[in-house]
Amino acid sequence: MTVVFVREGERAYNIGIWELCPLGAFQDHIILAGKLTLIVVLATVLLTLVLGRVFCGWLCPFGAFTTLLGNVPSARKVFSRWYKYWALLLVIAATAYLMTVPVFCSFCPAAGAFSIFGPARQAATPELTYLRYGLFGAVVIGTAALGNFWCTSLCPLGGALSAVSRLRLFRLRVGPECSGCGKCDDVCEMNIRVSKEEGMEECNLCWNCVEVCPYKDIAMGTIFS
Repeated sequence: MTVVFVREGERAYNIGIWELCPLGAFQDHIILAGKLTLIVVLATVLLTLVLGRVFCGWLCPFGAFTTLLGNVPSARKVFSRWYKYWALLLVIAATAYLMTVPVFCSFCPAAGAFSIFGPARQAATPELTYLRYGLFGAVVIGTAALGNFWCTSLCPLGGALSAVSRLRLFRLRVGPECSGCGKCDDVCEMNIRVSKEEGMEECNLCWNCVEVCPYKDIAMGTIFS
């Protein structure tokens, strides 16, 4: 895993773990016009158009961490899914305005997790380092107490992928044998009402609903089925 930094005089900032984060890659491409980062963005968009938010469920390391932490017994609270879309618009606007600063990578709690050790800690300013640690700590505590609210409600990358996922080719479908028992809803990592097929653009294909369905009536289908 490679972490890249840019120094500007006395300032230094992380331009993202772009091999893994498509939103960091998008910012990197805007700032540096990197061809490799553009490939990362386009590959993720293509993957999302085929399978939905599979990046969040199977490739994002921070998503894996918050999902595991969110399984700690707690009073799971569902927040508005629209917060992440506002966060995405704010990131895009700020990046377009500043042009030389990768806004999301500078404040993302995942950046705080990855910058605790190594060159990121020395490269960033003390203020930015403390802010990252504070945001990371807030997400950890909040996730343990309230469930995985970062992935479901706040992550701007999740907002971008959810928007693209509305056009995905393959998706999970609930069959006619469904009794509405709600077991699939209870185990969904993304707090989706699977039994009603509401909010399925958020689906990260964790497959929990398929495994728990007593009627085995949830299966992969296409946009045409």
